[in-house]
Amino acid sequence: MEQKENTGAIFLNDKREKDTQPMYKGKLNYKGQDIEIALWVRDGKNGKFFSAKLSEPYQKTDTPKVDLPFWKMQPYRIQYYIQGVYDYKILQAYSPEDAIQKADVDPKAIYQVWTLKEWFNWCDRYDKKTK
Repeated sequence: MEQKENTGAIFLNDKREKDTQPMYKGKLNYKGQDIEIALWVRDGKNGKFFSAKLSEPYQKTDTPKVDLPFWKMQPYRIQYYIQGVYDYKILQAYSPEDAIQKADVDPKAIYQVWTLKEWFNWCDRYDKKTK
C-alpha cells in the first residue's frame, strides 16, 4: 500500500502470539521516509495508554543460491533479544550468515550465532564450572 507523504495506517496485529509482540502494527510515511510503527496498550497511573516503537522497514534479503549439497549444512542456534525477551531458533544452514538470513528475525536483534556443537560444548564447560 503506497502512503502519501506524512500519512500512515495502523492495524490490529492478527499474527500476535506473545505478549511481547505489538498489539497494533502499521506503516507511516514521514517527510518521504517509510517508517514502521508498533503499538502496545499499557496500563498507567492515569489509565490505559499506547506505547510505541518506530523503526525502519525490515527488508528480508534473499538467501543466496548456494551450490553446496544439503549434507554440508549444519544446525545453528540463533539467539536474539526482542522487546525485552531473550529467545532462540535452531535451523539448518551452510554458514552463520546463511543462518541469520534464514532466521526471519531482525538482524539487529541477533546477539549470538552458534553451531549446535559449539553450543553443547559451551553447556558442558558451564556445567563443569558450576558443579
